[in-house]
Amino acid sequence: MVRNPIAGLIRILKDIDKRIVNNMPSRLADHFSAARRHRFVGRENECAVLQTALRAEKWPFFILNVFGPGGVGKTTLLQEFAALSRQHNVNVIALDARNLDASPNSLMLALQLSLGLDALGLGTESSPLDFLAA
Repeated sequence: MVRNPIAGLIRILKDIDKRIVNNMPSRLADHFSAARRHRFVGRENECAVLQTALRAEKWPFFILNVFGPGGVGKTTLLQEFAALSRQHNVNVIALDARNLDASPNSLMLALQLSLGLDALGLGTESSPLDFLAA
């Protein structure tokens, strides 16, 4: 009896399709995030350092500064760090320093806006650092 290779290929494709549908995120944003993370490769050492810090009883740092020339994947790395942090129930505040003056006041204002302290009615008299420490 001669086997039909097309029928076997169709069975394989149907099985793959079922697995994709069963594992597909429900929201489009989740789908894009999963696709982005699937393509994230080559930064295992950096992710291992962050995973170790997230599992530590006492964190070795509270602020993470990532720098380097344009196009090397800093933004993608930070997005992966944010996803890993959220998996450990750690809140993430991302500030793009390209748009900040190099001054403490500029940092405090950026934190205040990022945290939505104005929207909470806490205004400029409330320090973002006090809010974060609470």
